[in-house]
Amino acid sequence: MIDLLIQNSLLLLFFVSAAGYFLGRIPVFGIRLGSAAVLFIGLFVGALDPQLDIPLLVPQLGLVLFVYALGLKNGPNFFRSFQEEGNLSLRFILFSLAFTAALFVGGYFVAQITPFELAGLYAGSVTNTAALAGVLDLINANQSASQTGTPLAEAVIGYSLGYPIGVLGRILILTLAMRWWQIDFQKEAYEMRHVYPVQEEIVSRALRITSAEIEGRPLRELRRLHGIDLVFGRLVRNGQMSLSNGDTELEHGDILVVAGEVSTVVEVQALFGENAGDDVLNNYGDYTRRRVFVSNPTVVGRTAATLDLKEKYGAVITRVQRGDTDILANNQTVLRLGDRVRVMSRKQDIPALTELFGDSYSDASRVNLLSMSMGITIGLLLGMIQISLTDTIGFQVGFAGGTLIVALVLGALQRTGPIVWTLPYSSTETLQQIGLSLLLAGIGVRSGSSLENVVADFDLLILLGISIVGVLVSMVVSVVVGYKWLKIPFGIVSGMVASQPAVLGYLNEKIGNDHPNIGFALAMPVGIIAKVVFAQLMVSVLIN
Repeated sequence: MIDLLIQNSLLLLFFVSAAGYFLGRIPVFGIRLGSAAVLFIGLFVGALDPQLDIPLLVPQLGLVLFVYALGLKNGPNFFRSFQEEGNLSLRFILFSLAFTAALFVGGYFVAQITPFELAGLYAGSVTNTAALAGVLDLINANQSASQTGTPLAEAVIGYSLGYPIGVLGRILILTLAMRWWQIDFQKEAYEMRHVYPVQEEIVSRALRITSAEIEGRPLRELRRLHGIDLVFGRLVRNGQMSLSNGDTELEHGDILVVAGEVSTVVEVQALFGENAGDDVLNNYGDYTRRRVFVSNPTVVGRTAATLDLKEKYGAVITRVQRGDTDILANNQTVLRLGDRVRVMSRKQDIPALTELFGDSYSDASRVNLLSMSMGITIGLLLGMIQISLTDTIGFQVGFAGGTLIVALVLGALQRTGPIVWTLPYSSTETLQQIGLSLLLAGIGVRSGSSLENVVADFDLLILLGISIVGVLVSMVVSVVVGYKWLKIPFGIVSGMVASQPAVLGYLNEKIGNDHPNIGFALAMPVGIIAKVVFAQLMVSVLIN
């Protein structure tokens, strides 16, 4: 079997992926590793024989696909989050990174290891390959060819040992924190819904207007005065049905159909009047409602307001289904490829609305390979740019960092002229999963083949101790500071400190919403740069 896997790298790749995902579904003490198990199966298999290998291109491709899909998906939330609470998030990220680096430097002075071992151990423990690459580049640039062998080996060995500790330690601390604090992730997501849309229990209700306080006032004014977050739909007045708009002034006895989150509907009912029952609610008259797919590129990336549906079609968008999440629509809702929008309009206008949105499941599921390839190309080129801090210290954000930065920007822009950068929701999820599988299987097998050398090294216990203490202490302090002191939602904090896609995959399965992805996207660009700089500073300063 080993000989067969040695001769067939492709078979090895999918064997590790299949075994890892199978293992990840098995609960151990109530914990499922999920996709993270692929990494550990890769480490185990790679350690069986040093000839077992997966080409470097595989984990590189996986990493690029993963971060590109992640960036596109979270681009709008990334910039919105920094606008809402950017200083707080940035301060926490920098604190967590600096505190971790300080712990490892403290371990260097206590244990008397070499600067090269320290830098490699730090890069592995923070699971940052770009940091290791920066250290190796620094060694090659400042050591003669005859002197580079031992420093390079020390850095690689430190990285190989620290990497699995970095992954396992993060999963352990985050799991214990979730159990200790018994966090209600649904409640947390609901409280943050103004920044990050979540699945809401949306209901429709017909309200009879009986309150003199709101009579004669346009709906636009009432929405502003009372902070009403509802969709106003059909209006029945004197037996005649029409669609309301912002200029509609309510009169006593009108029946207005509204849609929104349950608690908001109840509050507005108390303000407007009383429940008019289901007769009007279920009587659409000349109107009808329908779900249509957004597959027409001309409407992708545009807000609902710019479509001017009420003026052109006498229609209104009431809800947008994105993946499994039903979002209450408003004028600022930006449409994405693959969304399913619920429109309310006259029956005769449905064909025109269907043509406007496209309503093609096939088109809504296609990946635009042109825009995707262009975006990844720009990201890879950005990652190759050398940024110099001093004559001896410089760094590249690397393929992952460059691709993520570009994807975040393109995800926020959504389109530039005729080019639609975003991908359908289902395609984004698929690319993210495929990329993660390629990355974890590839890096696991390649790192596993180095474990034999690590075990043979006499500094094993010392390096192991520094890595365990550094990861566990930094994680405990970071989680407590972020969640308890700074009051950042735990899902966001966990994504910020996850550091590695395997940990992020585990969090996604445990938490069940996009908060870890958002935190990961917030921290990764800053994290890549800071980790590369810290690792190179460790060598440059301590070697003298």
